[in-house]
Order: sequence, then C-alpha cells, then structure tokens
Amino acid sequence: MKKAKIIILCCLWIFFLFSCASSVKIKVQRPAEYDLQGARSISVLPFTTTGLFWGPEKEKIANYISSSIQSNLIQSGYFSVIDSSFVNSALRKKTSLPCDVYIKGAILDFSDIINASSLEDEEEEQIEYARHVKFLVSYAIVNGKTHEIIATNQERFSFTSLREKFIYNLPSALYLAQWDLDLFVSDLLKKIEPYTETRKVFMLKDKSKNEIMMQGSEFVKEGNLSSALEKYLSVYNELGLFEAGYNAARIMEAQGKYTEAEKLMLEVYNKTGEKKARNAIKEIQREIKDDQIFKEQQEKRNSQEKNVYEK
Repeated sequence: MKKAKIIILCCLWIFFLFSCASSVKIKVQRPAEYDLQGARSISVLPFTTTGLFWGPEKEKIANYISSSIQSNLIQSGYFSVIDSSFVNSALRKKTSLPCDVYIKGAILDFSDIINASSLEDEEEEQIEYARHVKFLVSYAIVNGKTHEIIATNQERFSFTSLREKFIYNLPSALYLAQWDLDLFVSDLLKKIEPYTETRKVFMLKDKSKNEIMMQGSEFVKEGNLSSALEKYLSVYNELGLFEAGYNAARIMEAQGKYTEAEKLMLEVYNKTGEKKARNAIKEIQREIKDDQIFKEQQEKRNSQEKNVYEK
C-alpha cells in the first residue's frame, strides 16, 4: 500500500511539473533502420509455412502477415510495390528481378493446441477449453539485383485464450495473434522506410518571474516560436539565465535548426553544468544523426532514380 502511494505521488509530481511548463509538439522524420541502398521498388513474397504441425490457422497467419506488409507498403507510397508473382516467376527462370529488394519470410515452430480442464462443481463436473498458440516469424530482406541478404529478423509469439465452456466459442489462432502481428508489421515497416514521429519538446518554467520570459512562454503557447525565441535569447544574452538559454536552444531544435540548437545548448551546459542541458544535448544530437541518415538515404534514392532515367 505504501509503495502504491509513493508511485501515485511521483506520477502527480511529474504531471504537475510538465503541466506548469510550456511545450512544443514537433514532427520529426526518422530514417529507415535498414540501409536499402536507395531502393525504389519492393516486393513481398508470400510467407511460407514449415514444420510438422499442419492446419489452416497456420496458413491464415502466414497470409495475413505478407498481405498486411504489402497493403501497408502500397498505402504509404514510399516504394513501388511489385506483384510477387512476377518476382517468383523471375526467380524460377533465373532471370533479372523486376524489383530492387524483396521480402521473404516463414512461419516456424507453429503449434495450435486446445487444452481441456475439468472443474469440479457441487452438482457435476464441468469441462473448460483454452487455446494455446505458439510460433516463430522469420523474415529476410534481399537485394533484388545481387541476391545478397540485406537484413534478417525473427520474433516469437505466444498466446493463450480465455477459458470457454464450449470449444466452438474459442477464438481462432489468427484472432489471438492479430494485434501483435499488426505491431510486428508496423515495426518492420519502420525498418525499411522513413516514418514521421511526433514528440514534445518541453520548455523550463522561469522561477524568477522575469516579464520577458513570461512573454516568451505565452508566445510558445500561441505557437509563435520565432517571437518566443527572440524573447528567450534576449534574456539569455543580457542576464545569462539558464532557463532562457535552455528554452532558446529547445525552440531552435523544434524549428529544425539542429546545429544551432546543439551549439547553444553546449554553451549553456558549459556555463551552468546543469544535467537537464546535458540530457537535452543528447536528444539534439540524436536528431542531428537521424537527420543526416535520412538525407543520405534520400540522396541514394535520388541517385537510383537518376540512373534509371539515364538508362
């Protein structure tokens, strides 16, 4: 009970801390985790099923994964999605593939077991049923030109249904797995194509009640970042106030001026030694790194498009 009270108090303190501070929501472009060497076209081959355990649920899960990947790729529009039948045909004939990269995968170690357990009642014995599903999803991303494997990954899944009195009321294996499989597909897509992430950048509340700082805070709430930056910089340059320098660097970060933000935050940290500034530097440097990787990936894609056009 005491531990629960401490957790509640901590949560309230964090809520109070952030509710008092202004914040800016920013959308940042994250690069793909895998380097696909500027690939512009992709194909998703149907996931295969292997192992001794046979059943329609296994096939349904395999089909669900491959079709989900393909439909999400088509929806995002980042790649030109090539029908898998053309790729499989080229693989059989050992001719050039019509895609830059392709994804192949398999369902392994699959088991779908329904267990029955008896419950003793005062009047009669009752039987309840539960479904236990386990499997491993493995995939590889392959270069369509060189046939070299770019990346591989695998993930294990395990699910158990609630107990039911009637076996026909049990959910299907796919129903049990669908939520987690959707997350799996979403994670895979982030590995192969850039994505947008929304994050919050928090300003520090000024304890000195400086009038110009308060004006800056109001500008932040209104979304007028340029005016807010002007106010914070004026206070920092004149008074050297830590909160002013910190907030100014954070706004530069929100505006996408990562190099300027890093330079100012480093200056603030060197002057004050504040831990908050040190942590902010790490966040800004991550944005700089991601921005650089994203631009490099786009340059490779543009170069690939130029080569195709020239040919």
